[in-house]
Amino acid sequence: MTSLELGVSTPWIGVAAAPAAAAAVLLALLAMRRRRALLSSLGMASAPRGRGPAGASTWFRVAALALVVLMSFSPTVTVYRFEELSADNAMLYRGSVTHLLLLDVSKSMAPWFSAAREFVERYLEGLPKSDRVTLVLFYREVEELCSSRTQCLELLRGVEPGKRFSAVGTALGYAYSLASLTPGPRVVVLVSDCANNYGPNPLEVLEGFSRAGIPVVIARVDSDPRGSWAVEAARRGLAKLVSLSVDPGVVRDAALDAVEEARFSALRASGVIRVPVAEAREVLSPYLAVAAVVLMALGGAGWRPRRA
Repeated sequence: MTSLELGVSTPWIGVAAAPAAAAAVLLALLAMRRRRALLSSLGMASAPRGRGPAGASTWFRVAALALVVLMSFSPTVTVYRFEELSADNAMLYRGSVTHLLLLDVSKSMAPWFSAAREFVERYLEGLPKSDRVTLVLFYREVEELCSSRTQCLELLRGVEPGKRFSAVGTALGYAYSLASLTPGPRVVVLVSDCANNYGPNPLEVLEGFSRAGIPVVIARVDSDPRGSWAVEAARRGLAKLVSLSVDPGVVRDAALDAVEEARFSALRASGVIRVPVAEAREVLSPYLAVAAVVLMALGGAGWRPRRA
């Protein structure tokens, strides 16, 4: 299956050119009106309104001017074909996906927090502009930090770990409440050492996510034995598990991979089965330019269609 989409590349130029073109058309019409009035005052017959050679020439030029204005928008036509949704093409989906990020700021995260923060920053930067995000911090308590990508990137610089306890299950429960009220594709991303030591069992909370069709991606730092539930969750298909390293290059790649996986999981869970892939793109300005030149030539020659 294929589809066509019309678009413009430089709308600001077209918007600026349109008033000037409108003024030029208005002046041309006023000139025609004054010409008729002058001929009438001199007692000279004129052709019916808009039907004489001068009238036809003017309208050809007006049409050519309209095409020039249209050219200033740099119009394009794009041919899309539809591919079956996969992790490799999930980024091509042009709709919005909501990402609910949970960042662990408990004391046990201190040795790994630099990598965790880097992961969240790269994750936010890798999201398409159409996507929405909410960042939540948690330790024993849960705190919603921000819901704007720019604001989150700014506030993250001042976030440090050191709080007591790590209530992973509580944070997941909070995210479940948010996700349940969020329309459209959505996904929860947990960034933690998964060393749960306070609140409900994360596995039990994840079972609720699975029943509700809300995907979860877990980015795990360290290999604390208390986080073994995350491995079990991945084994049971309750979440996707991403292992993080303190190496900045590895963290960056892991974040971008996680964005693709998160979008894919969110779209698949919401029922999206195909995504559009651009196959060909044609700029229409050259064709419009040829048409404008032809119209100007016809206008300059005073051509008008013959009447039977």
